[in-house]
Amino acid sequence: RVTTGILNQVIKEATMLNPPPTRKGRAINVYYATQISSAPPKFILFVNHPDILHFSYVRYIENKIREAFSFYGAPIEIELRKKGE
Repeated sequence: RVTTGILNQVIKEATMLNPPPTRKGRAINVYYATQISSAPPKFILFVNHPDILHFSYVRYIENKIREAFSFYGAPIEIELRKKGE
């Protein structure tokens, strides 16, 4: 299990290295993430526009999580939610 604070540090570093692309003239902000399940690891990413965040950026975040916490070989699920849901 990954603590929310450490997970958010990894997400913050990842978004600083490679910011989310703008789509349809709107900037996408990643606010925070939390782990909701550990078998398999499942994470919720809270963003301002979950409907326009490209799947390749979600895969980038997934790979950064996999790298940081050694989840090699384990399936990781990432769910996108609008902040406040």
